[in-house]
Amino acid sequence: MQQITTGIDHLHLTFSASHSLETIVTTLFTGITADHFRPSRKQQKWYRRTRLLQTTTGDTLAAFHSDSTSTFGRRNLLQVHGLAFSDSALNALRPLNLQKLIDGAVELDAHVSEIDVYIDDRSGLTPVNQIYEQSLPHTYRDYIRSTFTKDHQGKPTLPDFYGGSSIYYGRRGRNFCKVLFYQKDLCPRQRVYETGNRLKSPWIRYELKLRKGSAKKETDLLMKLSIPEFDAETPRLGEVVVDLFQRHFSYVVPGPRSSRRKLQSWWSELLKRAALYNHIPLSDHTSCYHRPGISSLRTLDGNPQTDTLAFCL
Repeated sequence: MQQITTGIDHLHLTFSASHSLETIVTTLFTGITADHFRPSRKQQKWYRRTRLLQTTTGDTLAAFHSDSTSTFGRRNLLQVHGLAFSDSALNALRPLNLQKLIDGAVELDAHVSEIDVYIDDRSGLTPVNQIYEQSLPHTYRDYIRSTFTKDHQGKPTLPDFYGGSSIYYGRRGRNFCKVLFYQKDLCPRQRVYETGNRLKSPWIRYELKLRKGSAKKETDLLMKLSIPEFDAETPRLGEVVVDLFQRHFSYVVPGPRSSRRKLQSWWSELLKRAALYNHIPLSDHTSCYHRPGISSLRTLDGNPQTDTLAFCL
């Protein structure tokens, strides 16, 4: 198993209102149709209509918001939730055809409004206790270099320790950019104790969350990852993710000028190994079919995936 990996964990895309939900779904996904997105009473701010893609147990994989009330441009919003990108047994889209999603977004001229990318360390390279010590209020300025921890309105933006296993670097609130460091295998929100949801070994995640203007600037990220066939010059997924981290966040060695501080050796090694990762699924091995009263997900050979939940129709 690859011990240092990268990926996308959360993606919001906006589309021209001229594209129907059916066009968006068939262009970005495999094995589902617009009918799998069911109307929801829960409304998203700035939109009149919401449709959800959910599993039979009620887990939301994606949401589509349309009929915008904004006067600044009427675009529809597709939110692809973190569960849809995961290899969790709770994910009925597993494996998500990420390459098709990216290529389809580029084809339909989608704009990125939010994106989370991550680096996962299951190799034991991360010095957890050292990170906690270097993130304290009296030390973080020496060891953390980030565009998100700059002082705001004359007040310091302190690292925020949460739940005993997580640290947020950046301003509070979901609309602000930040980096999240956490021990994924110890986090109750990961539902680690549910049957079949495998998180059984030490697992460190570094998650970069880009919002609003910062996210929109990264729309070209999709272009970088949209791979023309046989194009060997296209960057690896790992290279793109590492480039984002290097521009926004680093663990550094103390020095007189923050911009010239060297990376801590373990962080430099982690980025080096993460940049080599290039797992973007190029094919989807599942298809969805339904019989009256039964909703199930099966492999192409017809055998049921017993550990994977189905979509709700």
